[in-house]
Amino acid sequence: MRMPPSALTAVAVLLALLPLRAPADEGGGHVVRFDRPMKAGDRFGVRSSVSRTQEMLSTPDGRKARTTGQRSATEIEAAVDVLEVDKAGGLAKVRVVVARGSVAMPNGTVEPLEAGDVFFVETVKRRRFVTREGRPLTPAMSAMIAAALPTDEMTGGPETERLFGAPRPQAVGATWAIDAKRTAARLRDAGIEIPAGGLTGGVKLAEVGTLDGRPCVKVLVKLRADHMKLTEMFGAPLPDGFEPADGTLDTLYTGVFPADPAGRIMKWSDTTRVTASFKIAPGRRRAGGSADLAIRGKRTIELFDLPTPGTPGDAAAGAPQVVELDPAPNP
Repeated sequence: MRMPPSALTAVAVLLALLPLRAPADEGGGHVVRFDRPMKAGDRFGVRSSVSRTQEMLSTPDGRKARTTGQRSATEIEAAVDVLEVDKAGGLAKVRVVVARGSVAMPNGTVEPLEAGDVFFVETVKRRRFVTREGRPLTPAMSAMIAAALPTDEMTGGPETERLFGAPRPQAVGATWAIDAKRTAARLRDAGIEIPAGGLTGGVKLAEVGTLDGRPCVKVLVKLRADHMKLTEMFGAPLPDGFEPADGTLDTLYTGVFPADPAGRIMKWSDTTRVTASFKIAPGRRRAGGSADLAIRGKRTIELFDLPTPGTPGDAAAGAPQVVELDPAPNP
């Protein structure tokens, strides 16, 4: 899966997958492919759960400590219609019809999403824009919906293949290195500056088996940076006077892909922990001091098949039906 800035700055805990029933390895290895292009006219369901916790301890005057924190979360189940794709098969514009969901804003308010709400998510020059049919969205609400509908990651993409892909079929348990230099460059776009050689990570083919009756592979990706500087607050400028000093980044990603290289990504989850320290420069109303920030992000995203429109069981207004995964016996 493509790992743009959003995928590495607001991500979720390791997905508790159902046990996979491993078929026999015929000796040729297993194809691990992150790039899963789609086409206009494709239709699928999505279940998304995204949360983020942020805490900061600061001493802006060099003496009295101040603690601030916020939590946010979004839950969405919806049907997605692909309206436009880019040259690589990435999702350029989609229509999303909500079945159920809610948004817990950082200020503590909870806004339910109404069944039948229609959102459009469009990517223009690597920036995503979210609009709601019939009613405007606040910038904060738009950002929360965008985080829960990461359309720029749903197809992986050629760039993610270059970052994390395997050059040849792999055996279960095999590991390989990430392209650390290229990955660090992508993180720089998100305001995470990592010194040369400061990012480590690897990929592992953890399991093969079946999920929901389909042959699949389970892949783990782990990234770590022990020294980095946070130059943006995840899309927003740093507070006035803040100068990045040091920090750490840990990301753990789990993806389940169909064994068929042409199949759609089935599900993924990720967890990211970021710590960052800052110096606070003296200003008009402050003596100067320091600040320490801790952020933990969690996501689980599932893409699933929807009934064909007009067939029995098709949901009204395009809303998805709940699809239960078939439990597989323990190995």
